[in-house]
Order: sequence, then C-alpha cells, then structure tokens
Amino acid sequence: MLLAELGADVIKVENVATGGDPARYVGPHRLGPDDSEYFQAWNLGKRSITLDIKSPEGQRQLHTLTRDAEAVVNNLRGNLAARLGLDYATLGQINPAVGCLHISAYGRDNERADWPG
Repeated sequence: MLLAELGADVIKVENVATGGDPARYVGPHRLGPDDSEYFQAWNLGKRSITLDIKSPEGQRQLHTLTRDAEAVVNNLRGNLAARLGLDYATLGQINPAVGCLHISAYGRDNERADWPG
C-alpha cells in the first residue's frame, strides 16, 4: 500500500482457488460479494489479479509480469516460495534486476521456518 501511495504500480496476485485474499470477506462493512472496507483499506492503490502459479499457464503469466518488475514480494512460509518459483534463483533468470523479498513470521532457515505466522 505504501509503495502504491508513492507512485509504484503494485499488482497483487491472489490465488483464485482459495478465494483470494481473506480480507475480502472480513466484515462488518461489506461492499459486495468479494469486497469489504477492510480489504479496500489495506489494498489502496493496488491492482489485483488471480493466478494459479502451480499451473504452467500461471507460471507463464508470472514470468511475463516479472520481466518488467522491479520487485516481487511474497509472504509464504518456509521453502514454499522456492518450490513455487517465487525466489530470486528462479525469477532472477527472467529479470536479473528484480528484487525478491520474502516476508515470513519465522524466516527460512530455522526449525520454525515451515510454521504459519
């Protein structure tokens, strides 16, 4: 949200299989079937798309987005980002200048790495 406020073109990728961002369904103030004031407040200025990044087509679309991206941020636990190809080892081959940020509750290299946050 802060990057969008500063003028960045922020594209939020949501997983359609899980219903997208859970914040879409947080009440009490709903704006529609898949929208809430809570979701809008935290996603101000972002564009949202849905991708199944486990599928070949989803990977192709992710790689297309990565070609022009300056940064890719994920909040997956443990080694899930690497398994899904959201790490620099994978995305850096598509765009060597992309910055990859992995946000997790417990980090990636300790006994709690696979714990949800």
